[in-house]
Amino acid sequence: MIIIPSIDLRAGKCVRLIEGKLENEIVYSGDPVFVAQMYKAEGAKRIHIVDLDGAFAGYPKNLDMIEKIRAKVELILDMGGGLRSVETMEMVLKKGVDRIVLGTVAIHRPELLDQALAKFGKEKVTVAVDERDGFVHVAGWKEETLLKTEDFIGTLEKKGVGEIIFTEISRDGALQGVALERIKQVMKFTSMQIIISGGVTSMKDLEDIAKLNPFGAVIGRAYYTGNISLKEAIKTYAG
Repeated sequence: MIIIPSIDLRAGKCVRLIEGKLENEIVYSGDPVFVAQMYKAEGAKRIHIVDLDGAFAGYPKNLDMIEKIRAKVELILDMGGGLRSVETMEMVLKKGVDRIVLGTVAIHRPELLDQALAKFGKEKVTVAVDERDGFVHVAGWKEETLLKTEDFIGTLEKKGVGEIIFTEISRDGALQGVALERIKQVMKFTSMQIIISGGVTSMKDLEDIAKLNPFGAVIGRAYYTGNISLKEAIKTYAG
């Protein structure tokens, strides 16, 4: 199981939004490049970057910072937030991002997901499956759709998507642990690579997740608070 630390960017800073709400913002660092270098020093092989401004605006807003991160760390970078045209996706990949993470377009404009898969290949495309109460949310988690998570996952698999990041929104950034039973249910519906995100608070959470054999787990706020040692987590679960 790969351990993937995250960097959520807002106004060029590393932040966390509890349950994705702007009014619940916590700023953890004004230097995302330094944070990325710390991740590398502790053994990370991949970083999950979310352009929060981009997710809300509908187009990337922190590309300059992402370029700075790319210039300083030789890790796999995946990035989501505001990628709502094939041209934007291509631009982000040319700037050095290794995998694009699509959310809103996969729901509202599924033809763009098809185009992205055809143009870039499934090795470059990850889809975010963000849910609350069993339904997918998009547009920076502000918009609830009428699409059930299981139905969405089934559609993605039929399209040939190879990797998804599953987040139970109510747990994200809350340091309340993972929704383990829900994760178990979701994993039954797919043979795609699944990365678990949202609520990873302790080494016990990682132990529980690892038993389900997902491809990876994202660590966010728990790193900043010291609840989880990234170095220890990588040593224990990413071997």
